Amino acid sequence: MNRKFEFKVQQDVLDLGVKLKGVRIHDIDNTVYSSALDDYIDVHVKRLLENNSLESLKKNQVIQGFYELHKEVGIPKRKNLPASENLLKNLLKKQEFHKINPLVDLYNLISMDTKLALGAHDLDKTEGNITLRLT
Repeated sequence: MNRKFEFKVQQDVLDLGVKLKGVRIHDIDNTVYSSALDDYIDVHVKRLLENNSLESLKKNQVIQGFYELHKEVGIPKRKNLPASENLLKNLLKKQEFHKINPLVDLYNLISMDTKLALGAHDLDKTEGNITLRLT
């Protein structure tokens, strides 16, 4: 589907200094795990387990930047963990990676690796425009 839509960002989000990047991917089968993708996931999960610890997450500057942003908009620290921290804590505690689907798995791995917030939308299942706003 090549549906037209707008991705909007509210000004109060931009005023916080939030930086955004996006990509649109067409015509993928998001249900099939090739052996190359399985190998990629296995290698990256192993590396994430080797290079991260619960203690290192507390000191990570990117994760701390999310807490500073949350503080600026009045979100209590205990109420809203940054997504990358939450994903990594679950990985470190369980010592295994829970697969969802290929695209989500890839952006979760990238999020854990970079400590940045990532997301995706299936435009075939989305109605209207997409807006990033403070919640």
